[in-house]
Amino acid sequence: MSLLNLKYRQLKAFAVVVESGSFRGAADRMAVTQPSLSALVKELETDIGVRLFERTTRKCELTQAGRAFFDDMQGALRQLEDAYRYVKDVGKGTKGRLSLAALPSLAAGLVTQALGEFRRMHPGVRIQLTEGKNNEILAAVRQGKAELAIGSMWRRDEELAFHELFQDRMMFVAPSGHPLEGQRPTLKMVEKYDLILMNAGPTQHALEQSQITRPPAFEVEHLSTAVSLVRSGLGISILPSSVASVLNLDGLVCRSIEGPLAVRRLGFVVRRDSHISTAAAAFAELLRQSASSMSSSDGAG
Repeated sequence: MSLLNLKYRQLKAFAVVVESGSFRGAADRMAVTQPSLSALVKELETDIGVRLFERTTRKCELTQAGRAFFDDMQGALRQLEDAYRYVKDVGKGTKGRLSLAALPSLAAGLVTQALGEFRRMHPGVRIQLTEGKNNEILAAVRQGKAELAIGSMWRRDEELAFHELFQDRMMFVAPSGHPLEGQRPTLKMVEKYDLILMNAGPTQHALEQSQITRPPAFEVEHLSTAVSLVRSGLGISILPSSVASVLNLDGLVCRSIEGPLAVRRLGFVVRRDSHISTAAAAFAELLRQSASSMSSSDGAG
């Protein structure tokens, strides 16, 4: 006898008869006719080759083999039902896991805004958010460590698909009274000053495309560190305009950089050859809404 012959409805019918103490009660619980329920139990007995119940006109009792079988299978049946309910909830996006990778400049603003709404809508989904350089977050999606990356992609990738959400413009952030305050800055101007470079990524790419050869004075991982170094008079930094609403830039000079290379195309990245989960699709939609709201309020893009 192959285990593949066992069917869930047969096992469930058997368990409900045991729990109910009668075929009539079990039929009512399963919302089937009593003959249909009896047929299910009979099929199970035929498949396993063992009589499970002693039936008389007055009572229905488990055989010794039936009792042993019930004791052994009831835990497995509950686990199967729990697994079924869980995966069904995952399919609906109410359970499961959402793994994200994002640029720090986006994690501090757009992603946080979308996650707040997502958490309210899907409290049962566990969320993992990793911050990193642009090449790192793209690699996380490529390697299956993250379902979505939120960042930039300036060249085509055979494995990844980019969905643009919005555009923002890079800006110089400098100490108060800095010469940049009265100018119309371009990226080439960065060669005159000590640069505090925030994370390799879109900014690094723009500097390379502008043929900037002067190395940065500082390379940092966090937005707050870059701003702190600027406040200390240790140089200027290039930050995206979209972080202005989430950072304290009071007392600093913020000047939008002119030219097409100073525009960042930002969005989310997924693998081309896979379908994202219901939770990831729901989060992507919230990202779109947050990006639309942000663009409407500050004119970005």
